[in-house]
Amino acid sequence: MRKILVPDYISSFACIGSECEDTCCAGWQVPVDKVTYQKYRKVTTPVLRKQLDKAVTRNRSTGSSNDAWYAKINLKDGGACPLLDTKGLCSIQSDLGASYLCNTCAVYPRYINKVGDSYEQSLTLSCPQAARIILQKVEGIGFIEQTDEITGAVVKQLSLLDQPYFWDLRIYIIELMQNRKQSIEVRLIILGLFLQRIEEIAITDYPVLLPQIMKDYMLRLDNDAFVQSLMELQPARTFQLDLVTRLLAKRADMGFGNKKYVALLQSIVEGLHLNQSLQEKTLIYQQTYETYYEPFSQEHDYILENYIVNYIFKNLMPYDKSTFQDSYMMLAIHIMLIKLHITGVASVKHELDVSDAVECIYLIGRTIEHSEQFLKFVHTNMVQAEFTTMGHMFSIIK
Repeated sequence: MRKILVPDYISSFACIGSECEDTCCAGWQVPVDKVTYQKYRKVTTPVLRKQLDKAVTRNRSTGSSNDAWYAKINLKDGGACPLLDTKGLCSIQSDLGASYLCNTCAVYPRYINKVGDSYEQSLTLSCPQAARIILQKVEGIGFIEQTDEITGAVVKQLSLLDQPYFWDLRIYIIELMQNRKQSIEVRLIILGLFLQRIEEIAITDYPVLLPQIMKDYMLRLDNDAFVQSLMELQPARTFQLDLVTRLLAKRADMGFGNKKYVALLQSIVEGLHLNQSLQEKTLIYQQTYETYYEPFSQEHDYILENYIVNYIFKNLMPYDKSTFQDSYMMLAIHIMLIKLHITGVASVKHELDVSDAVECIYLIGRTIEHSEQFLKFVHTNMVQAEFTTMGHMFSIIK
């Protein structure tokens, strides 16, 4: 048993099994660790033995030294797991018990990190039930320490010897994101400015300069003139729509096989007239954004706030990339895509509700956040367009 830091939504989550509208593994690779594979080789139940022999094979391409990817489950055409029963439940768990699940299946949608000597656990929003629980917390996300067993592999590890100010920065940026004096867009822009400023100073100057810089940027939430200057920043609608058009052209190559996401993407194409001229689709997007997204966001700002706080915690931001700017860029890309998808839904429905936003974010998590190829594609396009400064990040957030 160990002490684990978790968001306070963890206790509210439980898999809803056959009632879920999705299946955990559909469309993804499912690695099987060596210990579990060896358990499967000892199963004697005739029917399940035959299923396992066909469904689970050694993953020899990774080499025998990779115990986490020792074997794999061969998914069926369409991406479904061949070990699911007629109700969509796992036959391994029902016949043999949870102890026979591979690490991947046992842990998902939980996400385990190790910071120094401490463990952390959160949930990924690619699970629809997790997304509902996390995003709909009107009061925001808190954090608690609990005692539990660590089951499953650690995804990320961070040495506090290498990053001694990790906790100072993490606590501060989460507090900044949860300070509801200003809109989430204003808070996000201030976060970018803060990270840029911190990256400009030497770590040896942190003890003296960090407290004052933190105070300065938090006070900017109360500076009406400064906030007004941020509100006057022009959104990069042309770039956003050009990027999503490129995405549409590449989606087949990127394996976007999730039927619900493909349907969502197609509705966005039709609703925002993405096959029309850039001028026409930019005008439609802006009108839809102002008519539907902005009023919805003002009332439900907590949805994006919860997304961002969970993202910061789960990804160990801003230490998840080689630079703070790259870390912030990746967050900005996710926010841009979320807002674009939600606005696209509004262009079709001519209204927005919480369930629309939650479903968009879950499907983005399901399809995009697990696609290293897609995120690399977006990053490459931004670099090629020389769209990488903090000013550019602010314009795609708006």
